[in-house]
Amino acid sequence: MKYLILLLVAFNVFACAARADFVSGATGHTTFKLGETTAPGILNFAVLNRKNGQFGDEWGGRLDNFDQRFFRGEDALGRLSPPLDFTAHYLYLYQLVNDTASTNVHEFRIPVLQSQGTTSPLVTSWGQFEGTGFADDKKMIGTAVPVSATNFFGFTDPASPPGSPSLKVINPRIVLINSNDDPGIDPAKVYFFGSVFIGSWFDGSKVTLTPKRRGTLCGFTSHYPPMLLPGSVVFRCGGPGESPCS
Repeated sequence: MKYLILLLVAFNVFACAARADFVSGATGHTTFKLGETTAPGILNFAVLNRKNGQFGDEWGGRLDNFDQRFFRGEDALGRLSPPLDFTAHYLYLYQLVNDTASTNVHEFRIPVLQSQGTTSPLVTSWGQFEGTGFADDKKMIGTAVPVSATNFFGFTDPASPPGSPSLKVINPRIVLINSNDDPGIDPAKVYFFGSVFIGSWFDGSKVTLTPKRRGTLCGFTSHYPPMLLPGSVVFRCGGPGESPCS
């Protein structure tokens, strides 16, 4: 089953973070929608700003040596992504969680659609971060709880219709999820095909993201900041001639 989350190019509406950190208003989770139908699965997402980051954790995910866990993805011809782009302002991260009782979930796809007049590459490197996942602190007492099939990234807004994002996240961070009882499942492949970013848990013979299992982080770098549209997880990035993020 394939799921669709969009990333477009448009105006930047977020205030830029003063330091490396999760970008407010671009961090949370969503359910999937295929047309008007809500599909199984949860996609946790975050955008991190690199400004004033530190060695080993350039984008401020709060995990020491997080950058060293990066493995390059591939393009349509099997060529590897460039190395992790430490010049990029933003790191877009996604974590797929199978919260179903009986359905295998094998991938997500994010079309990256560039606006007219955009000349610089929107995605500058892409891949996965082995063994890592998101965590937050719903109880606000200093204990970061990794997301799972029962613990979504942030608070769920009961008023939000299916397919809408929930963006209230308390003290987000990146953690290792390699416990024996509930390990993170690394993607079999991470691709960037033309204008589509894909995280896949199909290894050629079977689907590894079985019910109640969680994937690990994958994503890409970009110089462009995000924007979130109401009702869906649609990130838009500011293009040339628009207000820059400093």
